[in-house]
Amino acid sequence: MELNEADFVRLRLKTKIIKSIQRIQKELKSNSIVEELEINKQISDFEEKEQTGNTESDGDNGTNSIDEPYRDIFLEEEINIDKIFKRTRAGKDIIEILKEGAKPSDGCLKSINNILCEFLKSTYGLRPSSYHKNMLAMSLVKSYPVLASSNDSVPQALWFHPHARGLNKHSGRLHYHMEYLVRKSNERLIHRKKKVSTSENVDLTCMINTASEDQIEQMRSELKFICPEPATKERVEELWMATFQDRQNIRKTDNLLSYLKDYPAASAFNGKLITTEFGLLNPGCLNFGEKFQSVQCQIVTEFNECFRHITNDFLRALAIIRMKNPSRGAKRLRVSGAANDNPLQGILEWCQDDILPQSYDVPTLHIKGDMFADISEAFIIWRNWNLKISGDYQYLFKILVECYNVAKDDCRPSDKNFFIFIYSLMGIAALTTTGENFMRSLK
Repeated sequence: MELNEADFVRLRLKTKIIKSIQRIQKELKSNSIVEELEINKQISDFEEKEQTGNTESDGDNGTNSIDEPYRDIFLEEEINIDKIFKRTRAGKDIIEILKEGAKPSDGCLKSINNILCEFLKSTYGLRPSSYHKNMLAMSLVKSYPVLASSNDSVPQALWFHPHARGLNKHSGRLHYHMEYLVRKSNERLIHRKKKVSTSENVDLTCMINTASEDQIEQMRSELKFICPEPATKERVEELWMATFQDRQNIRKTDNLLSYLKDYPAASAFNGKLITTEFGLLNPGCLNFGEKFQSVQCQIVTEFNECFRHITNDFLRALAIIRMKNPSRGAKRLRVSGAANDNPLQGILEWCQDDILPQSYDVPTLHIKGDMFADISEAFIIWRNWNLKISGDYQYLFKILVECYNVAKDDCRPSDKNFFIFIYSLMGIAALTTTGENFMRSLK
């Protein structure tokens, strides 16, 4: 029986497939690296050619009639990202924008992300490997440094952050958009359990305690009943340092609030012991005042139309940070829309009454006096524990943030990204994608 040209090509293709399978089986037996084959693509290529009547006796020399703009681009190494952009009309427009050197808008960043994710989807499927996402992100920032993140050690972090999983970490635009495409598709989702670390990430090499249990109990008792005053301040600080491990054990049981109420020294010395505890929990943390001052002027200048009724630049910058760093999926309760509303409600509260509120569910800075005016008296209130402090707004807010960290208390869901941004200025957390976008808007 004579074979026509199409049957002959099909027979050759099947022969190649059989030989490829035999080679794979041989390599598996010898534990060698299995090379990826594009058998399905070859079959689809042939069927497409057969439908269009463009079959060739030699598949390697045949003309390409399939409309797949990214089919010959692979990420085995870094590439010039223009190779991807040039394949679509939208990509060519992006090249023109980026060549101008101006800061790209949010719409431009979204278009870039959509094109790159479409490339990943068409080339590697809906679940590309971390290697390919990272290689694509590195190729992008290498081709256009203006798209790099503020993290010098991981310049591609805005697009894909390798191994960035867990608390206060983000994985980048490419990762999140690919997850969205998976959810939108009909494919089965893969749910992975989060790994929870039970160990405290604290450096206690400077706090090696060789005291016996009886000695520790004696120090706890002395700290509990000592009268906090200038004459005893040095002794209180020594006892506070020596009983740090005891509070670490209490923190693991989420029972620190009762400890703070039972030890009056914890609320003495204008928040000094809270700052000491924060330093022990976060060795190597940065100076909040210096880091905030470096961005405060940029924030107020870039968003000069926001919250003009706030005359204090520090508070105005905080309000802008909160507004520009909303938490995904969390809704903030809103009151009236008057111009004198408090944009920091739930974090800083003002009241002219002499009677303090009995409780706040989370640590809250309560200030007596007119809103955004000079401070007459201030308290950090957490349920029924009060810490009276004095100082300017920057100092008061710093102690408030340290209280959150020391107490290991979760903030309101709507303020999660706000506090992560503040913690990033202190050097104890990584910026989220929202925070990265906000920082980029200041450049």
